Amino acid sequence: MSHVGYGRLMAVDRDHVLRSAAALLTRRSTATMDEVAKAAGISRATLHRQFAGRDALVRALEALGIQECEAALDRARPDDGPASAAVRRVVREIEPAAALLAFLYSENQLFEGRGRTRAGPGSTTASPPSSGAARPTASSAST
Repeated sequence: MSHVGYGRLMAVDRDHVLRSAAALLTRRSTATMDEVAKAAGISRATLHRQFAGRDALVRALEALGIQECEAALDRARPDDGPASAAVRRVVREIEPAAALLAFLYSENQLFEGRGRTRAGPGSTTASPPSSGAARPTASSAST
């Protein structure tokens, strides 16, 4: 078998790993990286090649959470029809991501409680908007 063929066998589906981690961590937020690797069906070493540690994994899950929210908002078409119907559509579309968002919210609260913040260059998180805006802008996500 060629080296290229071996590399293809060893390819890791990052989306699968993230979704497996999200499924586990939403049920057991204190799960270890070993448990995350097992849930994803990969070795701990393979998990660490994808994510240097729990913080890197959580940052990737934050990006997934933002992606899920943006997709839900796009599907919900909040600008169509009466506001009450738009709100119902948004809630219906975002509900499947609720457990992930709850985990991320609690994880962020714990992280910030230690006097540190994830917001910074390359971060996918930002402080909650004080203006009441419901959707982060691309510029706020990239700062």
